[in-house]
Amino acid sequence: MLIVGDLHVTAKEPYRSAIDLSFSDIIKNVKEDESVIFVGDFFHTGHPVPSEISMARNFLERLRVQTKKIFILAGNHDFSFKGGKEECALDTIEDMATIVKDPQELNGIHFLPFFYRKEGKSIYDWYTPEYLSTIKSPVTIGHFFSDDLGDFSEELKKNMKHVNLSSIRNKTRIVLGHDHTPRGEYIGSVIPLEFSPDYPDRYMIRLTDTNCEYIKLQRTINFKVIQDTDLENLKSDIPMFVKVFTESRGTYEELRAKPFLKKNIWLHSVMFVDKKDDAVIESDEEFENATDYDKMVKFLNEKGKDIPENVQARLLEVMR
Repeated sequence: MLIVGDLHVTAKEPYRSAIDLSFSDIIKNVKEDESVIFVGDFFHTGHPVPSEISMARNFLERLRVQTKKIFILAGNHDFSFKGGKEECALDTIEDMATIVKDPQELNGIHFLPFFYRKEGKSIYDWYTPEYLSTIKSPVTIGHFFSDDLGDFSEELKKNMKHVNLSSIRNKTRIVLGHDHTPRGEYIGSVIPLEFSPDYPDRYMIRLTDTNCEYIKLQRTINFKVIQDTDLENLKSDIPMFVKVFTESRGTYEELRAKPFLKKNIWLHSVMFVDKKDDAVIESDEEFENATDYDKMVKFLNEKGKDIPENVQARLLEVMR
């Protein structure tokens, strides 16, 4: 089986162009008739626009030439709430892949998808040690934070909602989505969703009966911080997001109105440094990426214990 991280399909540039390149990279690594598993957050939002649905369907159509064994786990970003009703973006591609929205064993894999509520319970109430003890599969794939909380602060760890997987680590191989940075059990997102000039390499995982292989994905997006005087000579062979510093108010206003700068290069934000007034003004007209969402997650984990879970879910959807 080939396991692929969070895709976050979106029409927002430069992520759309980067994801298109990643699509091709994924497909060229797929062996004929092997199972391909996506670990959740296939879409960036639970209510994708038509162009995003077309992107996903075109990709899956190309992938199905190599294999029909495609499994897509539900992640938190794949859901939205419209008019108080839960919607799932994966319903738009359910004819092209096996969509996994319920915890179950399929194809020798135990899937632990994300969901907000099932039979009145959240995943944190559902994925208990008692439930996890029933897992017999050699591979378990989920979409949530586990008790492996990495570099989060100790205070945050105390209040951070997670699923404790310690009881099954010695009997099943665990691969998780949700955390965008590859580490430990987390495969990471296919491309970074935050401004990361030095982001770590991204990988897919190929599992066989006897081997675990990490397949490095091509870099399909770059991030760079520059002075406005460097713009003229700036070039990139792949999509690039740039943060620009300028001391000219005119340049500041001009760039704010021009998110696409030149071939393969988009504006992330522009910072006007006014030496005379000793003032710094930053434009944040950037992709609605995980940054603000993560801030809300941290806020809810730290201070949201008295906020009903349906309200928390709605707050997170608004941030997305």
